[in-house]
Order: sequence, then structure tokens, then C-alpha cells
Amino acid sequence: MGNVHEQLEDCGRYSYEAAPSDGSGQEHDGTCTQRMMRDGSWVSLPKANRPANRVRNPGGYQDINIGFRVVRNL
Repeated sequence: MGNVHEQLEDCGRYSYEAAPSDGSGQEHDGTCTQRMMRDGSWVSLPKANRPANRVRNPGGYQDINIGFRVVRNL
């Protein structure tokens, strides 16, 4: 927590309505123009630097405080 905002697979929706129950990313139908980011980064205010923090980000936007996590099932 606090390194960089984590870019998610989820389309930029603030609601969990119709979200998959297995924890996978919210699918988008090709019209998704924004992605969700979670957590805070080294430039975030203390109140935003928490795992439950979610913000939208324009798709394709890049910045030094945005990253992603790679996970592989073994």
C-alpha cells in the first residue's frame, strides 16, 4: 500500500452492481473508456492511501504513480 495506484482490469464503474461473484474483473462490452485504480500512491493524501480507495482513470493514461500487479496461479 502506498507505492503506486494499482490499475485494475475492471471497467471504470463505481458500483459493484453486476460484478462477478468469483472476484474476477468486471467485463466490459467494448465501450469501456475508463479503468479503475485501487489503493493510494506515494503522492496521495493520507486519507486516500488505503486499499479500499477506488478511482477512475481514462483508459491508456500513464503516470509515474500508476502501476499494475502481475499474478500467476501455480
